[in-house]
Amino acid sequence: MCTVQVDGVALKSCLMLAPQLEGACVRTVESLAVDNKLNGLQASFHRHHALQCGFCTPGFLMLATSIVERGEMLSRDEIREEISGVLCRCTGYENIISAIHEYLHETVAANPQLVAKEQV
Repeated sequence: MCTVQVDGVALKSCLMLAPQLEGACVRTVESLAVDNKLNGLQASFHRHHALQCGFCTPGFLMLATSIVERGEMLSRDEIREEISGVLCRCTGYENIISAIHEYLHETVAANPQLVAKEQV
């Protein structure tokens, strides 16, 4: 899908005009890989078979990256709500939710400084 990060916030690029992005930091899914290898989130999607046709994968990965970078410990239901704006025709969402949940909780547990201040 068309989800990208604009100044650290997941937004749908298909709903924005190029002039709106002037001076903004825009990140796409291509920015996630490190040394041409999957990053931890991408590897979690692979482990959980959260990829099928691949059409929606970039959108989910960019949205999940924003969730992780916020540092909030979310439940599976909260993750389901967060991803409700990105559509998938193939997976039924459960594997995507599992991949995000696992990576989010592993990352925040390993990096407690990521936990958002309002949750401390």
